[in-house]
Amino acid sequence: MRRLVCAPIVLSVLLSVALGVRLTTAVWWQSRLPAEQPFGFSDSAGYWALAQTIIQGEPYQYGNEDALVFRTPGYPLVLAGWWMLVGDNAAILWTRGLGALLGTLVVGEIYWLTRILLHRRAAYWAAAVATFYPGAVATSVFVLSEALFCPLLILQFILTVYTWRATRRSFQVTGGLSVGVLSGLATLVRPSWLLFTPLVYLLPCFLPSVRRRTILIGSSVLLGLMCTMLPWWIRNYQAVGHFVPTTLQVGASLYDGWNPDATGASDMHFVTRYEHLLAQDSSKMLESSTGNREYQLDRRLQKDAWEWAKNHPQRVLQLAGAKFLRMWRWTPNADEFQNPLLHLAVATTYTPLLLLSLIGVVRFGKGSWPLACCWLPAIYFTSYLSAQFVTANQPCSH
Repeated sequence: MRRLVCAPIVLSVLLSVALGVRLTTAVWWQSRLPAEQPFGFSDSAGYWALAQTIIQGEPYQYGNEDALVFRTPGYPLVLAGWWMLVGDNAAILWTRGLGALLGTLVVGEIYWLTRILLHRRAAYWAAAVATFYPGAVATSVFVLSEALFCPLLILQFILTVYTWRATRRSFQVTGGLSVGVLSGLATLVRPSWLLFTPLVYLLPCFLPSVRRRTILIGSSVLLGLMCTMLPWWIRNYQAVGHFVPTTLQVGASLYDGWNPDATGASDMHFVTRYEHLLAQDSSKMLESSTGNREYQLDRRLQKDAWEWAKNHPQRVLQLAGAKFLRMWRWTPNADEFQNPLLHLAVATTYTPLLLLSLIGVVRFGKGSWPLACCWLPAIYFTSYLSAQFVTANQPCSH
């Protein structure tokens, strides 16, 4: 009985501490930024501008009239809703407060997920680690889409566990639809998530013992995913006259990784050069008859990136290795975090966490598909990043 009484108290304390840590970090981070750079990251300004277009009822575009599919709308929509709630869309600190709330929600979700996969004691430890882990705290307070993507990701896994364990077909179908909807919402926040869920439900199809269950649940998941993405797909087709599953930044991301000057780090200065090239001589651009320069630019960048990769396969492998090392290195990559104390804080928390995670995969990961789903994102994003299919301009490596 005492354990039942203490459980909500302990969890409430952890959540309160998590919120306090994130709010304190948000205030500290904002106070150290200069007035001319109030966000700290260039991507934040893009999300901020798109959210303002939503609030003001303007066309959803960024920078110029041709940039119609620059970002998926998930994070800007939430920012706009938050500003309507707090009544001040100019207060960056209020927006960081939203990230702190989302980060605290992640701590609670990690407790929930660990509790249903393992046991209560492990859930407490997992929530405690998430409360103080520097990477989790950082993604909570930056005005970046990771703040919203993380709670959607973990909630998707929670519903995946319940759906996979369901014995009634009606629960499997409804659960699968819910998982698909969450996967779609997560994709509208972080476009690189689009292929993960279909791949996850494709792999068990090779296991005869669960093939029927997988087909039923997987079909429901895909239906929920497509229904969630359908409005965005229709809107994109109407905007540029072509099917665009996520955004028209795929070409820029691909060229960022595959080009003569690529080093494994992100440097998007080439975009301006290509924009000037398009403006000066549109006849040299692919699909110039479409009329949308954003689409033309994306096609051209993809074409040039693939051509360079085909002509330099050895260099592509070297860059993939560089990306792999950057992603899994024990200290942050971004210039904003080149501080000895920050390096020490990340190294002393990330390294043991990684080792314990590997031990957990070996000890508990066998024979449990829901638990395996929890470490598959690490493989998925590592493969994606090394293959240069996602934007490398991330604030930190973990």
